[in-house]
Amino acid sequence: MFKSILVAYDGSEPAERALDYACRMATRLGARVEVLWVTPAPAFADQAELAAVLKERGDRAEQISRRLRFRATTDGTQLEFRPQIGQPVEQIINRASEFAAELIVMGHHALSPPERWFNSSTTRAVMDRSRRPVLVVP
Repeated sequence: MFKSILVAYDGSEPAERALDYACRMATRLGARVEVLWVTPAPAFADQAELAAVLKERGDRAEQISRRLRFRATTDGTQLEFRPQIGQPVEQIINRASEFAAELIVMGHHALSPPERWFNSSTTRAVMDRSRRPVLVVP
């Protein structure tokens, strides 16, 4: 059914559950999984601040990549990691198209109605804009 699955990953517990679900699904279906980790670029930063932020993000990306490579070798999932910097919704939608993802899998933080009003939901925005199916794992 699905041969390519894109997992939007931010390191949170819901994202971990989404990744677990996608990997189990991929193992059963023989699908490839790409894990997309998007961090926003700093809006206002001088050269030194930007360099420090990029180094910290690069270090974090390497940690995540090592952990995912280990996971892929242990459970046999065809797993790739792609760190990106940019606006998360745009990056997820664009990468799903480039990767020809047949499914996007995302975690979701349970928010009360007032929290939803004040906090924009990346998951909701992707669901609204994607032309691909989006599986939301709570």
